[in-house]
Amino acid sequence: MADPYFIACSIIAYTRKYMGVSIIWRQEMELLTQTTFDQFKNQYFTLESKYRENFPDHADSQNYPDQ
Repeated sequence: MADPYFIACSIIAYTRKYMGVSIIWRQEMELLTQTTFDQFKNQYFTLESKYRENFPDHADSQNYPDQ
């Protein structure tokens, strides 16, 4: 089972990407959460994949670069 804390970090990072924030997991986020992107990147990519699967039209309309 995935760590709920890492899932929460993934949701925050994906939301920041969706909102157009240029750097989704800045050093300040690492300091606040004591978590690096590498620690939860698998959950992040799973979340992104599930979003694209469930909302393909909306996901395709977003032009934010992968980070």
